[in-house]
Amino acid sequence: MSLLDWSLAHERRRVAQGEVFETIGKREVAATQAQVLATIRNASTWPVWQPEIETAEGPERLGAGDAVLGTADMLGFVVHGHSTVVAVDESSFDEDVIVGVRMHIRFEVTERDGVTTVTHNLSSVMPRGPMGRLLSFFLRRRLVRMQKTALSQLADQVAAPSL
Repeated sequence: MSLLDWSLAHERRRVAQGEVFETIGKREVAATQAQVLATIRNASTWPVWQPEIETAEGPERLGAGDAVLGTADMLGFVVHGHSTVVAVDESSFDEDVIVGVRMHIRFEVTERDGVTTVTHNLSSVMPRGPMGRLLSFFLRRRLVRMQKTALSQLADQVAAPSL
């Protein structure tokens, strides 16, 4: 994996609603900040580089308040998903996502000395109860793998876009 500065951090904490799981990944990419954000903001590209997403329908250039509907395969379950863009600017993209569980996802894209870095932050309140704890065990692992794969495939997509 060239141009790779993969780093990852995980955090678990409790809030009134339950356990919050957060994972942060970083990846260097061979593209400009503008190219990366254009890809992230284009819902039609999501199934190409986000491993769980099967379909995504939304505006070609997402802005704050826009919604994306689609389907995803999460832990072997096909679920209908909904994403609402919370905020977007020249260096970041925030969304509120529901695909089985609710997640807050933030992409930050920085460019310094000719190197573009994508930071992906995903946080979610994990399911509760006896079966919720079991599901959370598998879900945390899957979210970490999904994040790593998504960042890798995003890097590939912006380096050689097919759309």
